[in-house]
Amino acid sequence: MLLNFSRIISSKLLQVEDLFNLEQIGRYFGGAYTLSPDGKMLAHVVQRAKATTKNHKQVFL
Repeated sequence: MLLNFSRIISSKLLQVEDLFNLEQIGRYFGGAYTLSPDGKMLAHVVQRAKATTKNHKQVFL
């Protein structure tokens, strides 16, 4: 992974919207990468937050 450190250093503080841009690679399914059973393909998992426009409300009685 390549990082642009000059952008990180000069960037603004972390905002709530920034959390939707975070990604994790390979946290689940046993590791970052896995080979297909025949060994011809390599797979990886990318997990990211899903931005929705739904409002979640709870009613308390």
